[in-house]
Amino acid sequence: MTNKYSAILKVGIATVILTILHLLLFQIPYLKELSTKFYYQIPVVYLFFLGLSVIILLVLAKVNETAKDQLGYAFLLATSIKLGLSYVFLLPILNEKTVDGFPEKINFFGVFILYLTIEVFYTIRLLNNKQ
Repeated sequence: MTNKYSAILKVGIATVILTILHLLLFQIPYLKELSTKFYYQIPVVYLFFLGLSVIILLVLAKVNETAKDQLGYAFLLATSIKLGLSYVFLLPILNEKTVDGFPEKINFFGVFILYLTIEVFYTIRLLNNKQ
């Protein structure tokens, strides 16, 4: 039980650190100018993925407690739902036809991959502890 909450705490701390570093990176004049045109500000993107990751980590921990053999399937389902929700969240940016939207798309997918990596590592840890 404590392991589940420690993983969520670690993700929360990582989110704060990464958000601050990301915001500091966007203090470079060229990037700062680009970020003023973003549809979603950087902290909003991080909060969106933090919320989804916390839900996924809780679901995976619960599945690990109740049906360890289904953990991989639960991860795939949760990741698919996350991908769908991310697509809906990203639609306003995808519909932008100008070149100005490209840096925001790269920014969004970078954060998506970052949180996906965190979830994969957590799932691998749970699967390795299963034995």
